[in-house]
Amino acid sequence: NCDNNFSEGSSFGLSGSQVITLLNAQALFVERYEGDFCIDSLLEFKKILKGLMMGVFFNKVEAADLEELKQYVSPFLYRKEMELFGALPMDTLLGSVAVRDLVDHLGGDVVCGKDRLDALVENFLVGGMQVDKFITYLLKSPHAAVIVGGDRTDIQLVAVENGVKGLILSGNLYPNETITARAEAKGVPVVVVRDDTYTVAKKVEAMVGRFSLQDRQKIDHGVKLVEKAFDFEKLYNRLNLAATP
Repeated sequence: NCDNNFSEGSSFGLSGSQVITLLNAQALFVERYEGDFCIDSLLEFKKILKGLMMGVFFNKVEAADLEELKQYVSPFLYRKEMELFGALPMDTLLGSVAVRDLVDHLGGDVVCGKDRLDALVENFLVGGMQVDKFITYLLKSPHAAVIVGGDRTDIQLVAVENGVKGLILSGNLYPNETITARAEAKGVPVVVVRDDTYTVAKKVEAMVGRFSLQDRQKIDHGVKLVEKAFDFEKLYNRLNLAATP
């Protein structure tokens, strides 16, 4: 991130800036755009690296910031002799998690919906609130999975009837027959885990945005996004390389 002080590795006597300087390498930064503070940090990095910093490629850019980057940030960086190589928009699919991966990571027992474990979850909701408030949040969260205590049948039923991508029941409490029957009818995977709701939520938070090299759907999608967002021609020109057809 842009708040990185660029000193990682110093305890081993070799920071990131030292590696770049020793190799006399051209550095291209990939950073998450975080406004003015981010730009300030990048300009400081440029001073440290002197002529070795080519520019920056912004990652996970909010939709509202894309126009700002194009109209204001890019020209400003150019005047500071720092190239902007593109901006990758925030993408829900890249941050999604397959239900199957959730089961493996949480050590869960799949009660039903074993044929739907490849479904991708883009949002997570913790069902620790009143039903009316839960419904409000659920309707604003497409492709969601719900983490809820095994004793909250009211939340479970609402989640299932709204066709969530997965229902994760904490506390090693199994659903009653009504929930199981409705989940099977709606094609909703139900997973029971031993941990409490808070622990499950923290474990899920830690794995969001990560994916394996076997996740072809997300990899192919990510490649297409980068090909569209990144200015490869500018990079080849800076490195005096011929573009491949």
